[in-house]
Amino acid sequence: MPRIEDRLLKAVVYLYESESAADSGEPGGSGFVVGEPCAIPETVFLFAVTNARVASPCPVVRTAGPPNQRVIVRQ
Repeated sequence: MPRIEDRLLKAVVYLYESESAADSGEPGGSGFVVGEPCAIPETVFLFAVTNARVASPCPVVRTAGPPNQRVIVRQ
């Protein structure tokens, strides 16, 4: 099996029950990011894709990137 491209590795997200669970590395779920271009020039809507059984109890999404910019809490 060929190696996964580096650019695709950056599309992985991890889901957690809380920000403290994310910070402590407790088990959660995983998914990936999909981008959809829109009518606004140079703009892409990003969607985190995962299984419904993972998304329901895990409102905190952690992405790749700088630690201070990689945790998103769904409302």
